Amino acid sequence: MEILKNQKKLIQAIIFISIMLFFGYLPPFGAITEMGMKVLGIFLGCILAWCCGEIVWPSILGLILMGFTGYQTVAGAFSFGFGHTVVWLVVFALIFLHAFTSSNLTDTITKYILSRKFVTKGPWYLAMAFWLVAGFVSLFITITPAVTLVIWTFFYGTCKKVGIKPYSRYATLVLIGICLIAELYACMMPFSVNVLTILGIYNAVMPNDPINLGFYLILGMLLSLIFVPLWLVLCKYVFCRNFELDLSNLTVLEPGEKVTVSTEQKFIMFYTLLLAAVFIAPSFMPATWGITQFINALGNPGCFAIILVLMSLTYVNGKPIIDIVEAMKVTMAWPLFFMLSSAWTISAALVTDQMGVTATILMYLDPILGTSSAYLFAILVLFIGLIMTNCINNVVSMTIMIPIAMSFLPINGANPVVLTTLACLVISQGAILPSGSPLGAIMHGNKEWMTTKDVLIFTTIFVFTLTAVVAFIGYPMGTLIYNMMF
Repeated sequence: MEILKNQKKLIQAIIFISIMLFFGYLPPFGAITEMGMKVLGIFLGCILAWCCGEIVWPSILGLILMGFTGYQTVAGAFSFGFGHTVVWLVVFALIFLHAFTSSNLTDTITKYILSRKFVTKGPWYLAMAFWLVAGFVSLFITITPAVTLVIWTFFYGTCKKVGIKPYSRYATLVLIGICLIAELYACMMPFSVNVLTILGIYNAVMPNDPINLGFYLILGMLLSLIFVPLWLVLCKYVFCRNFELDLSNLTVLEPGEKVTVSTEQKFIMFYTLLLAAVFIAPSFMPATWGITQFINALGNPGCFAIILVLMSLTYVNGKPIIDIVEAMKVTMAWPLFFMLSSAWTISAALVTDQMGVTATILMYLDPILGTSSAYLFAILVLFIGLIMTNCINNVVSMTIMIPIAMSFLPINGANPVVLTTLACLVISQGAILPSGSPLGAIMHGNKEWMTTKDVLIFTTIFVFTLTAVVAFIGYPMGTLIYNMMF
C-alpha cells in the first residue's frame, strides 16, 4: 500500500513539473505572448499541485522557474515573494494568535458570554449566545478551526445538561452556525490570514488602489449585522419550527465558579485593541496629524512588529505575555508561508501587459461579462467565487478569481475596493465540501453529531444566503459608503 501511495505521488509530481516546464512551449493562443505561456504553465502547475495537497515544493519550484521566463531573475522572484508585505503580516498574525491560545483567553470569553441570564430564555437565545461567542472570539483569534472546536466542546456539554440529542435538527443548525459565523467574523479583522491573503493578491494586481481598512471593517460589520439575524430567523421559523426547550435550570459554571480575567489576559486584550486601533484609526484621522503620518510611515507590518515587541517586553509573573521564539515554533504554518509567497509572485506577473493573459481573458469572457453592469458583474463574480472556493481550497480560489475580476474593471466600471472587500467575506466560506477548507473537513468529520446529508444541505443554504446578502445588498451599500468616505 505504501509503495502504491509513493508511486501515485511520484506520477503526480511528474505531471505537475511537466506542466510547469513544457506548457510554455505550446503555441500561444489569443493575445498571450511566449513569456505569458511560460508563466501560465507555472501557474497551472502550481494550482494543480496545491489542489492535490502538495504545497511546499511546487511553491519553491514555481519561484525558481519564474526566474527563467524572462520576466524576472530567480533572486528577484524570491525577493518579491518572501519580501512581500503581506507575507510578513501573516507571519506576525500567527505569532500574535499564540498569545490567545497559550493564555486560555478563548475559554474565558466563552464562559462569560454563556453565563449571561438571557441565555436561559429559550433555545434560540441559547443558539444566538453560542453564535455570538463564535463571532466575538473569532474577531481576535482568527484561526477558526481552533475556535470552532473549543466552542463545540462547550455546546456538547450544554446539550447533555438539557437533553439535546446528537443529529437533531436544532443541534445541527447550532453547530453549523458556530463554525460558519466564526469564519464570517474572522474575516472582519485585518490580521486574519484569509483577509491578508486576498489583500496581498489584490495589492499585487492593483498596487495603485489600496483597500482602506476602516472602510473594510465598516462594510463587513454592517453586512454581518444584517445576515446573522436573518440566519436566526431562517433557523427558528423555517428549518426548526416549533422547537421548545426548558433551560430554566441550565448552568454553565460549576457551583461557586466565577469568570475571572487574569492580568495576562487583560494585557493581551489591551494589545489586541491597540493593534486594531493603529490599523483602522488612520482612515478617520486627518492626514496632516503627526501620529497619522507616523503610523502610515510604519505601515501595517511595522505596526504589527512594534505591538509584538511590546508584548514580548510585557512581563506577568516573571514571563513575557508572548514568547516570539516559542510562538514561531508552535504556530508558524510554513506550507502557507511558501504557498502565499509563490501565489503572489506568479499572480502579479500573470496580469501584466507583457503576458497578454488579461487581454485573452477579456477576449473570451467579454460576451458574457463585458456587457454586464457593475452591479451584475459583482453578483456574478461573487457567486462564481463561492462555487469555486467550495470545489478547491480558499487560497487557490483567491489566486484565480482576483486577477480575473480585476481584468474587467476598465470595461464595466466596478469598484475594485468594494468588490474585493465583498470577495473576502464570500471566498472564505468554502465549507460545503471537505475539500473546500479545513472548516468543511471539520464539519463533515463530526459524525458523532451531524449527518453528511444535513451538513451538505444547511451549509449550502448558509453560504448561498450569505453570498446573496453580500452581493445584492453589499455592493450598492459598499459603493454608497465608499463614495461618502472618499
